[in-house]
Amino acid sequence: HDPLTVKSAKLGDGGKSLFLEIDGVKPVMQMKITMRIQGADKAPVNFEVYNTIHELSGQ
Repeated sequence: HDPLTVKSAKLGDGGKSLFLEIDGVKPVMQMKITMRIQGADKAPVNFEVYNTIHELSGQ
């Protein structure tokens, strides 16, 4: 339960993917990302992503 801060967020080509730069991220069995962002139409978009990080490049 270690909260981390998103350093930057970049929208991918085509606007269908989002790259998050997160300092201190490491391989974990369970990770939850909560997002509260604004869509292209200015409407709020809120969601949660649950994932596992098995390995990071460069490690």
